[in-house]
Amino acid sequence: MEKTLVITPDLLGPNLESTIEKKLIESVEGEVSGKHGYIISILTIAPGWKKSGKIKDTSGDVLFTLSYRALLFKPYKNEVLLAVVHRVEPDGIYCLVGPMEIFLSQKQLPAEFSFDDSAGVNAYISEDRRDEIKPNTDLRVKIIGLSLETDRMSVVGVINEDYLGIV
Repeated sequence: MEKTLVITPDLLGPNLESTIEKKLIESVEGEVSGKHGYIISILTIAPGWKKSGKIKDTSGDVLFTLSYRALLFKPYKNEVLLAVVHRVEPDGIYCLVGPMEIFLSQKQLPAEFSFDDSAGVNAYISEDRRDEIKPNTDLRVKIIGLSLETDRMSVVGVINEDYLGIV
């Protein structure tokens, strides 16, 4: 992967390598790339980036083009993941898998579950009241819809199929 960083003249000096590394981490870690998914962590920066520096005439800023390797998280349609319930609403459930939020529509839940907020906590409870989906519940979720955009990811999941649901 590649990224061009602008370094102001006051940051040029003996600590340039650590400055570049910090700026790269701040600018890309945690971001979503439509092509690559979530950028979790920078692993390595390719050597030779110092030679790529180009000085801007008007400001004295230096542009460095960096090639780097990163740890990525890119989910796929029909992938099954373990998720933690983050929020429960009447229209569905919001789960987290690492940095990614998955929405489970009420229609994608097993038919025997219904919304209940009588206990003061929003939850989906089964008809026999033995199973409850509330915040911090672990679920096995299958991704049925995925939209990777340039700066965000929209994911829709399902738990009303075999081997999915409460773990």
